Amino acid sequence: MRASASLLCCIGAIGFAAVACSSDEGVDTFVIAQDTPELRSLVATAEDGSLEATLFRADVVLDDGTNGELVGYLLTADPADPTDIEPKDERIGTLIFHFGADQLIASGGSFYPVAQLEMDDEIPQTRAIIGGTGRFRGADGEVATTHNTDGTYTHTVTLVD
Repeated sequence: MRASASLLCCIGAIGFAAVACSSDEGVDTFVIAQDTPELRSLVATAEDGSLEATLFRADVVLDDGTNGELVGYLLTADPADPTDIEPKDERIGTLIFHFGADQLIASGGSFYPVAQLEMDDEIPQTRAIIGGTGRFRGADGEVATTHNTDGTYTHTVTLVD
């Protein structure tokens, strides 16, 4: 009897977990297409080292056809160890997607090939959404950015309630 009760409890728990995990309620996913960006590289040198930054700007389009602009920056936070097999710089960046009065802001770390201004092709990098304005006010979630082989980018945004 105890074994049967335990088995029913386990089956019930598994069923509950499956229902709880499969729900997409409260999740909104959409795509932002980005043209090839305009890039500016800046290097500031001081006695104790240098700071490398990349500033960028690009036209973007939401999957509903709304046109906008992306501006942002990347700072090299942790230069690559040249002894690594595939050395990568860790960069901290902020992306600001402007759609008129509506802004969506994402920030976080990502890895870039040494001495390259852009990410590797076809390897998504994920950053946290830290907020927004207008229709994106209070936004929470993440954006996965992929550098396409044609030089454009795809940003897959996942917002959660």
